[in-house]
Parts: sequence; structure tokens; C-alpha cells
Amino acid sequence: MVRLPAAAVDAADLAGGTCSFVTSPPPGGQEAEATAEAEVEHIVDPVSGECAAIDDADELIGLYAALDSADKKIYAAKLKIRQALSQLTEGDRKTRRVAGQTRTAKLTYPDVDWDQSILREIYESYPQHRDTYLRISSLRPLKREVAKLQGTSGPPDLNTVRDMFTTAARESHRPPTVTVEK
Repeated sequence: MVRLPAAAVDAADLAGGTCSFVTSPPPGGQEAEATAEAEVEHIVDPVSGECAAIDDADELIGLYAALDSADKKIYAAKLKIRQALSQLTEGDRKTRRVAGQTRTAKLTYPDVDWDQSILREIYESYPQHRDTYLRISSLRPLKREVAKLQGTSGPPDLNTVRDMFTTAARESHRPPTVTVEK
């Protein structure tokens, strides 16, 4: 990895997460050749200022591992801060505020989680109450069964359901997750 001097890394490049720089001119005063050299693209570590070449897998994996480690430490510290701020609030409202001398924070507590098996039991065992107290908020397909259905032909209603599942499937636009193995 290359560690750039502060002057070589433009603040705008740091904000964008990449840095470009021209390598140093070769010795012997050959400035004309130095200016003809192409820029090299790198990704900068916002913590250390080190840059990893985008075409070097070892540098990229090393940078990812370092950033992942720092990210986990930062997340753990943020959780402790949330817990400490929570201890400074009073009441049981979903939204609470805590104020210091110069700063104020709003804490929004998550909604209550429900045991789905008990809710399903209520839904099935007490139909007279289910419409009043329960609603189906989301549906998720059974992936294995839908995969089997994609290769199945049958009655018109089954074919319609198959086609509807095909239409309902949306490709994810999220980037892949990375696990450092070595």
C-alpha cells in the first residue's frame, strides 16, 4: 500500500473515497517523461490515508480487512453511547430527548417485536377477533417452493401464479458482502 503525503491527497478525493495521483518524476530531471506518465487510481483509507491500487487484490483485501475491523470497533462504541444516552432519559415514550449544555439528542426507540407463532395461533384459533386485532403486514415467498414452481407447468391458475412470482421478483441492487478469509 502507498501512503500519500497530505498534500498529495485532495480533500475532495478523500470525501469520495478514491484518490488519484501522478507518480514522482524519475531521477535525472526528465520532467517531460514524468508528465506523460498516466495517473494511477487508488482507494484511500479515510482513517490512515493509505491508498490501495484498484488492480491489486492483496492491497484491496488488506484495506477492506482494516476498514472492517475499524468499522466493528466504531459500531461497538456507538452502541455503548446509545445505551449510555438511553440511561439519561426518563419516561417510556417512543421518542425521547436528552440535552447537555451545548448539544441535544433525540432517541427513537424501536417498535415492539411480536412472537409470530403466538400471533398465528391467535389468527387461526380466534377468527372472530383476528380482523379487529391482526393484519398481515408482509408476505415473503418460500424460496425453495417458488424455485420448484418456476420449472413447473400445470393448470392455468398455477401457470398464472408462476408468472406472477416471476414478475414479483426484483433483482437486488445492493453490493455483495465481502468476507475476508485470509
